[in-house]
Amino acid sequence: MDVRQLRYALALAEHQHFGRAAAAVGIAQPPLSKAIAQLEGEVGFRLFDRTREGVFPTAAGEALLARARRIDQELTAAAVDAQRAAREKPAACASGSSAPRCCRCSRRCCADSGPNTPRCGCSCRKW
Repeated sequence: MDVRQLRYALALAEHQHFGRAAAAVGIAQPPLSKAIAQLEGEVGFRLFDRTREGVFPTAAGEALLARARRIDQELTAAAVDAQRAAREKPAACASGSSAPRCCRCSRRCCADSGPNTPRCGCSCRKW
């Protein structure tokens, strides 16, 4: 099971049609069908009922989709966090380094503890 398969399953549940779901994720219908079949094979259950009215999640499919939505949200949030971190300027360490960790003990730097202490929340005695 991979993220791609989960996203395909989410699209299929949303669009209730293989062709529309494939278009929504930017692929042709046969690869989408194959990915869903592989996913169903991996979990050992049918995830979607295919009817003339459309394609609808089974109870097993609904359970998987609930987690797939959370996984997709977490992956999106992780990408946003990484982008934000890449744009931020690292905090300066007590020694003047721009490293986000203490230059002496490698612990994370934080606010200045006082006039005679390093800007590090650790108890580093190497100062």
